[in-house]
Amino acid sequence: MGQTVQWEQRIDRWTKTQSPFGQAVESLTGQAQEMLSSVCETVGSQVREIRLRVARPIDLYTAHGHLFVGREGRTFRNCSEKLPVISQLMLEECFRSLCAYSIHTHQQDISQGFVTVRGGHRAGICGSCVWEEGHPSGMRDISSICLRIAREIPGAAGPLAAYLFESGTGLLLAGKPGSGKTTMLRDLARQLADGVLGEYRRVAVVDERGELGAVFDGEPQHHLGVCCDILDGYPKKEGIEMAVRTLSPDYVICDELGGIQELEAVRQSVCRGTVMVASIHAANPRELLSREGVEALLRTGAFPQVAFLGSRPGEALQMVSASSLLRR
Repeated sequence: MGQTVQWEQRIDRWTKTQSPFGQAVESLTGQAQEMLSSVCETVGSQVREIRLRVARPIDLYTAHGHLFVGREGRTFRNCSEKLPVISQLMLEECFRSLCAYSIHTHQQDISQGFVTVRGGHRAGICGSCVWEEGHPSGMRDISSICLRIAREIPGAAGPLAAYLFESGTGLLLAGKPGSGKTTMLRDLARQLADGVLGEYRRVAVVDERGELGAVFDGEPQHHLGVCCDILDGYPKKEGIEMAVRTLSPDYVICDELGGIQELEAVRQSVCRGTVMVASIHAANPRELLSREGVEALLRTGAFPQVAFLGSRPGEALQMVSASSLLRR
């Protein structure tokens, strides 16, 4: 009987490490990893973010609100002084584990406040900024970590993929953080590059932060399609230019356009007949138009349509033409 229980526990642990939540938990270490590994799979499947804060309980953010983690992986709706808290030492150990114990190799990302781990999960890092020659160069005294869970949802981008396939024109995907923009971009790449719509298309993904393809040792951890090429770690401007110049793609896909720095690269893609698909942070048309460089971006003609995602994954899309936005 004891052996049966042990094998069931091993199988359960193996199953969870294959899930996005379990895979993200494996990137941590120590007591934090132990408690999170004991969280039941039903809860784990709903977790969007794992938040670790000094002197606070572990906070799991789900589509239904916050859960706080107690001993043996139990979760509670309300925070309590009885719950175990994260110590400074524990948090710093988790930070080193997220960096695969090679902080130097992640220094550039850390200076921008994040680390991407195997599986495409991204950890936002908070702490005291280290300045060098007038620019942020790193971080010390880590105070909190927000580990965002990356997930694949095949078929999530069905209507948008059909639009891209039939129209042959670009698309800007807008939404607030956590609305599912990256998940939608992954599925768009997969459907176009896998021939789901009846014909294989050449797709180039510019994956600056490693979240779309999650390339590890040259192999993508997320399936983006058999006819997809991934430029991993390239800044978007340089990546877009390289993709258009050297890969002759039908589509170039990238996450989180920042504004004017990528503008010229987007213009060049239009001139060379490449269709651009990108995401941008904006919950609604007013917020989109208030962002620096967006009006010029829309005037390139690269994005005839803007798709606004709902506040939560699965909510209805709102398609708005660029021309109507520019008239506002």
